Amino acid sequence: LVFWITAVLHGDLQNNEDSLCVENVRSFVGAFLFSLETQTTIGYGSRYVTQECPAAILTVIFQSVLSCLIDAFIIGAALTKMATARKRSHTVGFSNNAVIAMRDGK
Repeated sequence: LVFWITAVLHGDLQNNEDSLCVENVRSFVGAFLFSLETQTTIGYGSRYVTQECPAAILTVIFQSVLSCLIDAFIIGAALTKMATARKRSHTVGFSNNAVIAMRDGK
């Protein structure tokens, strides 16, 4: 949504090929795909930020940092969940006394 608003405010939708904020973003779907490519760090292909628009550059930086923070929290939550399963060994107790009994007549 932010890249779409940036494109609208900068005038990228009027087919101005000279100074585009994000290359090959002509619709909301294109802006969404660019945002998705940035968030997942899968690469840009034909859509990329140009040097004509500092707002778009700052938005890419902010989205990349936010993506790293989200990934860190998700990975931390997964590791915490896996680490708590190992605490089960602390619930097993041993007795100081042994019980000996006959079983099946033996």
